[in-house]
Amino acid sequence: MWGSVLHILTGVLLALVGLTGGSIVASGYITLLVKLGIVTRMSAYTKTGAYSRFYEDVLVLGALCGNLLVLFRVPVPVKWGLLIPYGFFSGIFVGCLAIALAEVVDAFPIFSRRIRLYQGLSWIVTSLAIGKMLGAFLQLVVWK
Repeated sequence: MWGSVLHILTGVLLALVGLTGGSIVASGYITLLVKLGIVTRMSAYTKTGAYSRFYEDVLVLGALCGNLLVLFRVPVPVKWGLLIPYGFFSGIFVGCLAIALAEVVDAFPIFSRRIRLYQGLSWIVTSLAIGKMLGAFLQLVVWK
């Protein structure tokens, strides 16, 4: 009797801790995107400044849905009715990441000018790309 109750309480506690931890990380990431002005710049590029608040809300909903899908190990296309909102939220999230990447790429020339690095910048960028590739390979193939 008490063993099964303890087992259920342990599962609920682990689910709560996982959901809370994932929400904290996701909200920190979204806060970083918002504070850096990524959402504002995205709405400026697309000339949809009136929808900035909507973009922020969709980012939060996408992070929440992603946390729930990962936490409960639900396959993405659970039902066809969920596929459309998932694609919508994921598309906006990926769009924000693409714009954030474009902003980071602009940071390399500024950084190199500030530290007076005039030669070897291509080697640094290539090293970063190779490191990222090796890290992804080790994570996905070697360490599974």
